[in-house]
Amino acid sequence: MGSSKTPGSLGTVAGPAINDGTTVRAKSSPPGVIAHSRDEKAEAEAKPVETNVYEIQKTTGTARRLNEAEVRTKCKDPNLAARLQSRKFFILHGGHLTPSSQDTINKINDPSQCERIVGFAVRKIQADAVAAGGKFLDGYYVGFAKAVVEAAISFTPKKPDDGVALAGETFGFEVGDRPSVLPAYQIYDAIARADDENGYDKVQHFMRSMYLQYSSGSDVTDVFQYAKEIRDEVKSWFGGGQGYNGKDMLANNRGQAYGQQLYAKYHPIRNFLRNLD
Repeated sequence: MGSSKTPGSLGTVAGPAINDGTTVRAKSSPPGVIAHSRDEKAEAEAKPVETNVYEIQKTTGTARRLNEAEVRTKCKDPNLAARLQSRKFFILHGGHLTPSSQDTINKINDPSQCERIVGFAVRKIQADAVAAGGKFLDGYYVGFAKAVVEAAISFTPKKPDDGVALAGETFGFEVGDRPSVLPAYQIYDAIARADDENGYDKVQHFMRSMYLQYSSGSDVTDVFQYAKEIRDEVKSWFGGGQGYNGKDMLANNRGQAYGQQLYAKYHPIRNFLRNLD
């Protein structure tokens, strides 16, 4: 006996017979279900594969996550496949991958998570990126460093020495010794570095010399500056580093002059006595 169906009802298909001789009827799949599943599968296969590689946007200073196709197009790293499989975090800049972390990426995109002075630095670079359309000029580090120092002093206006120390100790030393500064460092080197002579290292030279001049005076600052450059020069003779760098010394001198201005402003009497020596 043939099966019957009412208009608009689902069709039925014969199932296996059971002991009483009747036949089990099972509902068939609605029309289009199989095709719909295939469409979803095709969409899933076509969806870009996300990675843990980010790129700092030149005009905003924020970090944007890249998909695998974008990374393969822009990256020149010969070990790219292994790096992608590692699921570690990187920032892509100039065709190369710089190690990063989820924490650093989060702080770049939300500076309120940073230490206060680092958060200011991140927002400063981002605001300048917007204002300049992503075009940072040679010597940008000078204005940037001064803004950071002034912000640090504003945190403790009755104790300017504390602000100078905060800025100098946070931004004047190696990044590896001050990991809290990583969000500002990675943005700066990705978009504010006009060239190899205007990278974040110039911020470090400026800040360290500013802090030394403010806290210890010219003699100590001069000895430190020249001793470091002499050491770098000697190391270069044996294949280590680039040797003496005039741009480094320029950053040192600019920082030293600024440190002297700050000391004269906040300690006029002591500055007068210091200059009598």
